[in-house]
Amino acid sequence: MDSLCRGIFAGDSRKLSVRSCFPILFQAERKFGSVLIGMVAGADAKDPRFTSRLIGQARQERWAQWSLKQGMQTLPEAMEQELRRRGVEIHLHSPVQALRQTAEGSWEGFGHLVPSRESGEILGVVYDSCSYPQQDRAGPQTTRLTVMLGGSWFREAFGDPDSVPHDHLLQRATETLRDHLGVTERPLRTIVKVHKECIPQYALGHWKHLDGISKFIDRLGLPLTLVGSSYQGVSVNDCIYQAQRSIEGLRD
Repeated sequence: MDSLCRGIFAGDSRKLSVRSCFPILFQAERKFGSVLIGMVAGADAKDPRFTSRLIGQARQERWAQWSLKQGMQTLPEAMEQELRRRGVEIHLHSPVQALRQTAEGSWEGFGHLVPSRESGEILGVVYDSCSYPQQDRAGPQTTRLTVMLGGSWFREAFGDPDSVPHDHLLQRATETLRDHLGVTERPLRTIVKVHKECIPQYALGHWKHLDGISKFIDRLGLPLTLVGSSYQGVSVNDCIYQAQRSIEGLRD
């Protein structure tokens, strides 16, 4: 969760509100007493992936807790057995030494995140050429990468975002690519951007502020709708969805 919060919010998981940042997880735990049970029991009942006698019993009896006869360890053991049956290779207690291209010449995955206990200033690396090869330049094959720095730790690591030398940020980025991915070539082109306060931080109590704002608008009958990343989701998808819901509400 620490790495996930850094990748999505560039924020500190110790300060963010799970209710506001991950409402599905919050509602699953609140309603069913368990995130895992809530995700399964709250899934689409028509989806064959979530249809079984056991799941039906859990929904009907509203299980809040559950266990396995031979202990919870049998769950990951069964998952491992099923994955191996499908041909998946699983390597336990094996530190990552290197990343290599597949036989087809492509890279797996779209990036990696760094937990705060390993580095406060390095959030992660996005493999842009893997995610969107269509945006690569024409001509000889090149690799595009984005190194995410700072976030909630920016001032602590680099100082004032308005005055930090871009050369210093570029140096840390190239050092990260060398240490994490073994990239030693000098980049053909670099772009260094400092996005100050660009991602809203849904701190504890965020939902209470939203509730108070909503009640205030309703009480005064204001023709006002709040839409954007500061309220109910920071992603572009969230903003589009909230805008759509707002328009539908006006039609009603």
